[in-house]
Amino acid sequence: MLRLIQKASGRVIDVGTVNAGLNSAVAARVHTADRTLFVKGLPLDHPRVWTQKREEQISPYVQGIAPEVLWHIEDNGWSLLGFE
Repeated sequence: MLRLIQKASGRVIDVGTVNAGLNSAVAARVHTADRTLFVKGLPLDHPRVWTQKREEQISPYVQGIAPEVLWHIEDNGWSLLGFE
């Protein structure tokens, strides 16, 4: 999973888990040399994995009121979203 995140955002310096929230198997604060991201994800075989795509699709329409989706990756059994 770290490989996927680094592919999208560059070298990861530090990762902190986020314990709040109920909708993701993975929720983390990811620090790179350039920024801090929020990354969340679900396994591709999860029944609600479609919600990951939906968040990516609506992101342009909720700018200013929600964090921007910077990238969406589906690979190696995971669907991951990276947020500003």
